[in-house]
Amino acid sequence: MKNLNNKKGVLLVAVIAIMLITAALSTVLASLVAVTTRSTPDYLRSSQALGLAQAGLNWYMQRLCDTDDWTAEVDQAGVVLGPGTFDVTLSNKASPQTDSTTATAMDVSVIGNVAGANGVTIKRTMAQRAWKLPSATKFALFWGRDVANLTFTNVTVNGDFWSIGSTTIGAGNSVLNGNAYRPTTENISGGGTYTQVDVGSFPYFSDFSGSTATHSTPPFDATYYTSLMSDYDGREAACVSGSDTDQNVSLVLAGNTICCRDFNTNNTITISGNGYIVANRDILLHSANGDSGTLTFSPLGGNIVLIAGRDILINSTQNDTSVTMNAGVRMYSKSDGATNGEITIRNNTTNIDGAQILAARRIIIQSSANITDSAIFLNDPGSAANNLLRIEDSGTSVGTILAPCNVFSIGRGTPTLDITDTASVVGLIYQRDTNNLGRTNIQGSNNANRVNITGSMIINGFNGNDIDNANITYNPDALPDPPLEGFDGFATKDPDSWSGI
Repeated sequence: MKNLNNKKGVLLVAVIAIMLITAALSTVLASLVAVTTRSTPDYLRSSQALGLAQAGLNWYMQRLCDTDDWTAEVDQAGVVLGPGTFDVTLSNKASPQTDSTTATAMDVSVIGNVAGANGVTIKRTMAQRAWKLPSATKFALFWGRDVANLTFTNVTVNGDFWSIGSTTIGAGNSVLNGNAYRPTTENISGGGTYTQVDVGSFPYFSDFSGSTATHSTPPFDATYYTSLMSDYDGREAACVSGSDTDQNVSLVLAGNTICCRDFNTNNTITISGNGYIVANRDILLHSANGDSGTLTFSPLGGNIVLIAGRDILINSTQNDTSVTMNAGVRMYSKSDGATNGEITIRNNTTNIDGAQILAARRIIIQSSANITDSAIFLNDPGSAANNLLRIEDSGTSVGTILAPCNVFSIGRGTPTLDITDTASVVGLIYQRDTNNLGRTNIQGSNNANRVNITGSMIINGFNGNDIDNANITYNPDALPDPPLEGFDGFATKDPDSWSGI
């Protein structure tokens, strides 16, 4: 009986253990069922919220395409769509100059909202920075007018390349990390390295929303800049003086105008404050060989504006002086005819940051000068005579990744944009003459000493239909932010996101 009782006790313990295990498993299973029951609709609502955020972002990007004045744009709240709503928040609306009237960049953040269980709202967010730029800026090199044959000679393009005409990419040349696009009516040939993509329709839209997409160079409205130049013309015409100003001591401007025939600087001096320096003839800034000391411009409370009826010459050809221009300097060469009127910036002891450089006829940057975070604009004077924007010489640097420049030429010289030797340009480079006469010349010294361009190039036509000894690299971080005014439509920083209509 004792053994039987012992067996009964063991069986009882086993039964109790099984019951406990079963109860525990039942609790876990019930919990899993409950979690699954709750998670399935929550997951669905989360996906819906994400879809709403994406839809809201697409909707707002389309709105920006169709809106000329971005400064008038405001936040949007509670926009009803499908199973929920979305909110749009705008920030960092920016303009290239403080007196600009049209924002050219902004951050767009969209939150999708869907009602969840127990009064909880499920939210998902998408964000994008939008630039008021044509989608042609997504190419390392966009060639958009001349239908002749373009030839690469010792050229490497890193990023997408668009060719409106036929292109020869011979041995030793390449299009890397992108495609070589061309219309089906044109050819890309040669023994170089490239992936050809034939397109019957445009790979990206170049013009503003609502217009017919074409393969051509996107237009640029220069009204903002030509209006400034017209105002400066009037200020120069109103300045009538027969005497020169020789500035050899520091100067503080207080919103006033210095009017003279020639303006010359020498010695160690600082020009600060804000106001106008207007010369009927030339502005010569430490430009004579033998000038001494350092010249520093330090704008405060506004801009220091330099206006010359003819030439602005910055620094000498020797390393005997240095010129530094801090953010807020503007300069303009009016041109008094077909031969006079030029801004010349030279010497490796010249450092210009945050400037606006405008000329009616000619701009030359050379001899290892350094320019960052600046807008450089050459106008169309109505003729090709002496009409040129040139960046040349070893060591000459226009823009950096952290402080890129806008380099724009709408002149009609042959060439009207000239980047040569081993000069370096970082930013957005644009050349287009509305009369289709202007040309761009890209020509490094030799295969071992190439021109280096980083950012995006949009070129209407090439001098001699040839690019020689150049590295051209697409980099969205090298596009100026905010960009210049003058473009319709927009592009985004992420090449795989919104790309137009």
